[in-house]
Amino acid sequence: MFSSLICLFILFHFRPFNLTLDGKRIHLAANGEIYNHNSLYSDLQKKHGWNEKRISGSDCEVIAHAYAKLGGPAAVRQLDGMFAFVIFEECEETGKLKTFAARDPVGIKPLYYGRTHAASDDGDAYGYVFSSELKALVGHVDPATVVALPPGHYWTPEEGMVRYYEPDWLMKVSSCVFIVSLFLDAVHLSWSARFSPDNIYILLTDDLL
Repeated sequence: MFSSLICLFILFHFRPFNLTLDGKRIHLAANGEIYNHNSLYSDLQKKHGWNEKRISGSDCEVIAHAYAKLGGPAAVRQLDGMFAFVIFEECEETGKLKTFAARDPVGIKPLYYGRTHAASDDGDAYGYVFSSELKALVGHVDPATVVALPPGHYWTPEEGMVRYYEPDWLMKVSSCVFIVSLFLDAVHLSWSARFSPDNIYILLTDDLL
């Protein structure tokens, strides 16, 4: 079972973090940085009675703890940072798998996914492969099913894409945010295979604001 999960998110280029408790295993692959990891973990302990210890020293580990205690939608709303992550929750007894993926509100960290040719249906969690790079999905998924998760959204096989980040100011300037998101995705797609975009700057004019 674990080797199958490794294949599902090996494209993040590192092994996932694993948290085992109450008959389930939570497998997390994350790319990014969680700025409020210490305060969030403290809140989980003080406000929600969480007593599982942190074991990895990674700021992203708190994602798994928050997910385990609060559930995916509530957990991602507590995160302050730049991130893209995927969680597979595996039932030890039945082997049933739940999937939760999310991207930070601004879309700093990219996240793509697609279905394998062997996937039985849209709700088959084992039928999806996730990656932080489009090119890494080549040969692993059906190209027609590849999707970029938008900024400020989470995804599950059951719900599809759900916008979790909906501040008033974002709703009022959605066209501007949409343009910036398109620009970031375009830069990532066109430069990632050839250059290192270390010095890219965005200049917004009054016409966009």
